[in-house]
Amino acid sequence: MAAIGHAIHEVVSLHRCRCGQSYEQWGNQPTLPCPTCEKIRLKNTGPGKRKRENNERTDRIPAANLIIPPLGPTPRYGSNSRQDSTPKLAEKILCLSREPRESEQNAKRRPSPMTVGRGLRNCGNTCFLNATIQCLGAIDEVNQAHLLTNKSTITQDKLMTCIRELQQPGTAYAPAPLIQQIPHLICYRKGDPADAHELLIALINDISEPISQIFQGQMASTVQCTHCNKTTINTDNTQDISLHIEADSSTSLVEKLHNFFQPETLEGENAYWCDTCQESCRATKTLSYTHIPTILIVHLKRLNLGKKIQTHMPFDTVLEMKPYLAPGQASPQTMELIGIISHQGTKDQGHYVAITKRGNEWISHNDAKVAQTTLTQLHQTQAYIMIYRKMDHNKATGINGPRDSTMAG
Repeated sequence: MAAIGHAIHEVVSLHRCRCGQSYEQWGNQPTLPCPTCEKIRLKNTGPGKRKRENNERTDRIPAANLIIPPLGPTPRYGSNSRQDSTPKLAEKILCLSREPRESEQNAKRRPSPMTVGRGLRNCGNTCFLNATIQCLGAIDEVNQAHLLTNKSTITQDKLMTCIRELQQPGTAYAPAPLIQQIPHLICYRKGDPADAHELLIALINDISEPISQIFQGQMASTVQCTHCNKTTINTDNTQDISLHIEADSSTSLVEKLHNFFQPETLEGENAYWCDTCQESCRATKTLSYTHIPTILIVHLKRLNLGKKIQTHMPFDTVLEMKPYLAPGQASPQTMELIGIISHQGTKDQGHYVAITKRGNEWISHNDAKVAQTTLTQLHQTQAYIMIYRKMDHNKATGINGPRDSTMAG
């Protein structure tokens, strides 16, 4: 009955072809070709030609223009009828047409080539500035902290302008905004070489608190009088650790840090004034971290009596800071290397180059020239400033050593 009910609503008409032949046509179906004309066409067309015509016709039809024949009356018996298979075949054709070609899939899977970044033009002995900007620009926390800044400074605005330019495609950028700001930060005359470490610390001191805090650490100085055994503890905020380099030593960074935090004896002209004993007494002084900053700056003092020390210092890309924490401090602190500023040449005629970490790759920034470098080349670098970041959301600290020596570049 269902089939009959559908048939009642169908309209059948006679369609007349131009050849004069009449044939039946369902009202809801597309116009079918004339049987007489179709026989004549097939007779005049060879099988090879018909195949080529069918292929060409199919290739020219986009998937969106495929016509799916309307569903005919539902058959009463089974599902093996021709009407049942027609929509399934059309659906299969559409699915195949929507599938991306193999070349398109491979193009999507293929990783895009890594861009090493944008360089900075040397505007007359400004390599010390270029290397500093590249290292600060590689610190994600600087960009994040800038977004939290309610009240910025002129120095911060100009620094962030340069960092944003580094993130854009294009040729080498001239950091004119910060060049104009240098005389307000350090003793500087345009065109003269200057010290990258001095500039880095001055920049940190002249930016807003959200950014400066990621470089801010705290160190405790514990002094114990050997006469009365009284202990005095003072804490100071720090921004870096300054370590001496010896000309005839191959001591590693870890060994230098260990020596830095060893107890120091205060005696003779450097004796400690004890308030309890009311006199200068022999004492021991020990430094330790009470807070390690997010970004730790390690400065290597390469100047001695006006001459630069060219000794290479071995270093690790990961530092374990637990041995340098004050007693009672929390879990171990681990730091990873993310940037190096290297000084090449002599004290008066030198050149600064930065190396930063991007993902798992190391990038060399030599003014306008930016290129990928290897881990082997990294470890051969004559480091002047090393920048470490805390790992696994641990907290850390840095120390501020005397900055009475500078290197021009």
